[in-house]
Amino acid sequence: MKKKNFVVSAVVIAVMLLAACSSASASSGDKQKAPAAENAVTEKNASAEEGTPAAGQAAAAAGKAATAAAGQTAAAAEKAAAKAAEPVVKTVTIPEQYQKELVTRTGEEIQESDTIIAVFEKASVEANKALDEDLQDDYAGWLFSIGTMTEEDFHDMLCGDMSYAKVFAKDANDTYYVFYHPTDVNMVRKSDKYTEDELNHWSELTKWADTVPKTLMEENSSLTAVKYDNSEVSMMLNRAAYAEDEVYSISTAKDGERKPDKKDAVAPFVDRLTREATITTAKTKEKPEGEYISISFPDYEMRLDFYPAQGKKNYIRQVYVIEEEEGQFEEVEGEDFVAEFADGKTSAADIMQEWYDSLK
Repeated sequence: MKKKNFVVSAVVIAVMLLAACSSASASSGDKQKAPAAENAVTEKNASAEEGTPAAGQAAAAAGKAATAAAGQTAAAAEKAAAKAAEPVVKTVTIPEQYQKELVTRTGEEIQESDTIIAVFEKASVEANKALDEDLQDDYAGWLFSIGTMTEEDFHDMLCGDMSYAKVFAKDANDTYYVFYHPTDVNMVRKSDKYTEDELNHWSELTKWADTVPKTLMEENSSLTAVKYDNSEVSMMLNRAAYAEDEVYSISTAKDGERKPDKKDAVAPFVDRLTREATITTAKTKEKPEGEYISISFPDYEMRLDFYPAQGKKNYIRQVYVIEEEEGQFEEVEGEDFVAEFADGKTSAADIMQEWYDSLK
């Protein structure tokens, strides 16, 4: 239940950003064994027919057995492959104190095949049913959902606003696990007024819901934790890597502009800039100075400047480049950002320099 209804766009540019693996079957080799077995048996049968009837019967029986065995092997391998591809996470454990207060629905029940489970507050669900049909809301009482997505879908999601979703893990099959949550209060009562106790209890349920991804990681040791930034800066960088036909260039004052020719070479740089990163609006009013490395997105009339000066290595400035008249541009400063990385060492400007150098 991806509550796309609740996506909150970040200014006009974030609205624009919302535009725009299959695993190999382990059984393929085994499936090829059956024809090979049948060919071998056919040759053996032909030879046996030239001999005694008993030999021919024995060869035929052996052929049937070999074909059956090959078929069983292929079927077993196919079944094993299908099982291996199943999501590691099967459900969510509801704490005992909340079991009577919550309603759970599977992906089949809500007709979303990539949803493992959706959790609702029972009181809101029941209150919603009592409302006139035209006032009823499918999301009444919705607290969260756990879903899955392919790596390709994950990359697409990184190109837009993800205020309603948190991708928190992936498994050995590169299946990604997502914690979907509302961006507003979905509590419903027969009256439009909520008591203080009701509001406090809703807050308690949402706080528990926020702990679910961590609990699922603890309960499923085979999962690998995933954390990517989804700031406006990261959305634009991901568009350079994954958005089809996205136009951009990287430049420095010294060596000029360079344009990419292969998106595949871009992804590793973008991954390093956004994975285990937190990019937030700069709190200081101090302005960065000196040379910078820019990545420009002409379709959005915007560029991002990365400052490599000492002490400003993770300082990023957003600049809008607006064409006032043909060939005449005006630069308008946007927000200033600071990137923080989990290792405390990564330099955004250094990565941008590597990216620029790779475009030679």
